[in-house]
Amino acid sequence: MAMEVQTVFSDGIKRTRLDRVAPAEDASFLRAWRASPWPCVPPMVAIEFDEASFRTESFAAARMSMPDDVVRSVNKRQAEFFHGRLAARAAMRAMGLPAPHEVAMGRSREPVWPEGVVGSISHNARYAVSIAAPRARHSGVGVDVETRIPADALEAVAVAALGPAEMALLAPCTSRRWPSDMLMTAVFSAKESFFKAVYPSVGRFIDFTALRWRGWAGERMDVLGFVIDETLSERWRGGVECTVNVARIDASTVVSSCVW
Repeated sequence: MAMEVQTVFSDGIKRTRLDRVAPAEDASFLRAWRASPWPCVPPMVAIEFDEASFRTESFAAARMSMPDDVVRSVNKRQAEFFHGRLAARAAMRAMGLPAPHEVAMGRSREPVWPEGVVGSISHNARYAVSIAAPRARHSGVGVDVETRIPADALEAVAVAALGPAEMALLAPCTSRRWPSDMLMTAVFSAKESFFKAVYPSVGRFIDFTALRWRGWAGERMDVLGFVIDETLSERWRGGVECTVNVARIDASTVVSSCVW
């Protein structure tokens, strides 16, 4: 069945449609939409869900396998896993793959995408998001969704994820759309998306200090500019500049994406 959905990005994204939603999936989410808040980026699927009302029977209803460690996990983890995979399934539909396609789980609990697909999944307590793209055209995809960093955690996040030069940029880069706490959340999220996108080519954990934020990369304030301060691979050497897309889903939620 086709279901009309409406994007709720604060940056003003057009209405779109999420086609061929299976009846078994209809009851498993509150809202879903497919749109790209950024030009030249594959469509992002976002699903808003309520973990408190989630039931494990949804896996069988959607014909989705549940890994053993997810079976043994708490309801919160099961809800996040299910809706993340549901978003990934819809993202693969958006690139023209017949459904359903499973995204398996690797030894390190990382998503294992079908042959010929690169993609990324992220979730917080309210949203699950995913982007998928053809491997023939893209080498890496990273997507991340974050809830506004609470006031009592801002200092800890700043110490862990932002250096002094980056902190000095916060005040001059803030705006009505991006107050300082949401901007810090966006920078944190953008680094997460970049790390996810390059991980397949780097193959190791990357510290936050390897990527330095340099401010907004455009007048629209939806692209953050970065420079790599540590050589990560032949492609991602020290001094290379890159950009990561950011947008707000609602007043307290940020999404970011990096596709290369």
